[in-house]
Amino acid sequence: MKKHLIILIALILPAIAYAERLIPSSLDPAFSEAREKAFIPWSDPEQSSAYWKKLSPKNVPIYYERKHGNLSRDIYIPNPGIGYWVLAGLTKENLFKTHKEKLKIDDTLISASVYKDEKGNDIYWALWAPRQRAYLLTDKMKELGIGQARIEYSIFDKFGFWAASLKPFSGIITWTSLAVNLILLTAIVFLVILRSKKQQ
Repeated sequence: MKKHLIILIALILPAIAYAERLIPSSLDPAFSEAREKAFIPWSDPEQSSAYWKKLSPKNVPIYYERKHGNLSRDIYIPNPGIGYWVLAGLTKENLFKTHKEKLKIDDTLISASVYKDEKGNDIYWALWAPRQRAYLLTDKMKELGIGQARIEYSIFDKFGFWAASLKPFSGIITWTSLAVNLILLTAIVFLVILRSKKQQ
């Protein structure tokens, strides 16, 4: 009986139990030389701020790197006529909170990277833009071998997003559906236990 329960739990948990997690922008090694040419020079915070003031009005930072010594660098591309939102120095909690707020206005995560601060904590940089026009940035990123970042959610998180998108009067149907799913899951566990008892 215990063996069957362990197998059942192993099958169910991966789908429902994992917490939200960031999948950072990927980098294709084949385009490393092109990326190196596109990066601004390694800069301290003051220099980086100067680059931002100079470039951000007509350009979009599509990728960010940081290394020890408080130095960072970005890849900027000409703004193809799209609004964007970029934040650095985010904690994990702030990243996910901001992302959920951006989803409400139909923005999508474009690029993201993570680095360690002086205390060894994970710190995040992220770029969002309107989902319908995201291709204006992601197509240019592909030319430099930069993959789009994304955030993965558990089934329960996705269900919550779906429920929130429904009209208020459908709330009863939503929670009824959730209750039915939980009953079905309980029934599956019960049947596995019952079957294992019969086999003993």
